[in-house]
Amino acid sequence: MLPRIRRPAWGVVLMASLGGWSGCSGGTPEAEVAPEPDRATAIAAAEAQAEAEAVRSNTASPAVAQPAAAVPMVGETPQVVLVWDNISDLYRSFFSHSEPLTELSNGLAGVANGPVNIHIRWDQEAFAGTIRLRILPDTLVTPALGSGSQVPLQSLAPLTQALAAYRADVASRFDIRIASFDVALESFSGARHCVFPIAGKPPPDGRLLSPCVMLNGQERCGTPKPDGVAFAPDVAEDLRACLTPKG
Repeated sequence: MLPRIRRPAWGVVLMASLGGWSGCSGGTPEAEVAPEPDRATAIAAAEAQAEAEAVRSNTASPAVAQPAAAVPMVGETPQVVLVWDNISDLYRSFFSHSEPLTELSNGLAGVANGPVNIHIRWDQEAFAGTIRLRILPDTLVTPALGSGSQVPLQSLAPLTQALAAYRADVASRFDIRIASFDVALESFSGARHCVFPIAGKPPPDGRLLSPCVMLNGQERCGTPKPDGVAFAPDVAEDLRACLTPKG
């Protein structure tokens, strides 16, 4: 007499073959994406991190009372081209003054290839002005892109510091209200439009990039980390594309 064969439960076999049992699937679980912080939280964290770094720097060098100014990069001074949008002739003459423009070009030496387009705009409805450096193909000498979800936005600080110093120079010479113009970097890459603003006490001096960027008209905030700002992976990919736009 043949031994009785015990039939398996086909539902169990099917679930196991399809990986239906999570304990036996053998797959690598997807990494959880941290929730996107709100603007106030992200900027407060970035400012606290910058302040802590400044304290550490001063502790290491007690003789230095204030954070050292940015050391000018060695390199060719790029040509600066001003692009106007709703700016009167009088204010065009302010922004076109040779001395602030020369200092701006010097500040961009070694970090930007010319010609560098600076878009200066006045929005009459919002009653606000902007000064934006347009990142074109090959504008950045050595773009730091980071990897994964982190984007090293602070590597752009030499550009924003030069812009903020230019704004402060023009404002002090001609009209203090120019100090209220927002400073930012801007880029178009395919269907992407990115704006990289600055943070800090008003008027910010450009040393701190905001962890909140504008991507295709929507504000996206990341979490400041020691090596960069952590964004959602798709956002980080888009920002890297904006830092290396194609011609």
